[in-house]
Amino acid sequence: MKKENTVSRKIKANVVIKGRKIDTIWFDLKHIECGWDESKRDYSNPPKAGHTRFSEEEVVGFFGQLESFSSYKEVTPKKMNEQRFAFKVYDSDLSYTMIVSLYDNLPKNAVIITIYKK
Repeated sequence: MKKENTVSRKIKANVVIKGRKIDTIWFDLKHIECGWDESKRDYSNPPKAGHTRFSEEEVVGFFGQLESFSSYKEVTPKKMNEQRFAFKVYDSDLSYTMIVSLYDNLPKNAVIITIYKK
């Protein structure tokens, strides 16, 4: 994620992950659309397979689905103070995997790392 492209949104949904009530989400739409190239430390070009363009409203809506879903898979975190999770979210008849990170220093915040079709 690039700081200059990251947006934050307050959410109205009652989402609790691992006992933490989330009231703000952070995400980078271009990162979600393209994926990330670790070696270049930049967005993947061309976009990684399965990545799709979403609007801010769609991303907020996907996160809001977590209010009624409690099933997730823990994913290996990239940083020491991070917990990372994979959730299934849905748009009509399509399902996506949404990767969400929680950080120790941001107790009521969640970072949406990416959303992709697998």
